[in-house]
Amino acid sequence: MKCNPAIRIGQIKMEGVAGIGGCSDGSGTSRKIRIYELARELKLEPRRVIEEAQRLGLDVSMPSNTLTEEQAEQIRSRRFARRSEGAIHVGA
Repeated sequence: MKCNPAIRIGQIKMEGVAGIGGCSDGSGTSRKIRIYELARELKLEPRRVIEEAQRLGLDVSMPSNTLTEEQAEQIRSRRFARRSEGAIHVGA
């Protein structure tokens, strides 16, 4: 089955929206996550996620902007790396 990643409906171009254009079988466009969703998952303010994304060189400015799953994973891994650096280890 050939997938069309973008379909025009009237004057609105729909890209990667589930069920509209794109591929639902996972072979087409990669999954996207909104910054505010990632912030909720990481228990952070959305502006902190935006700042981290900008440090990675991503062009984002609003909580409704989307990231690819790969970009979100980069932010997740950086966030968890910082937590472990700040952890206090008590030796016996």
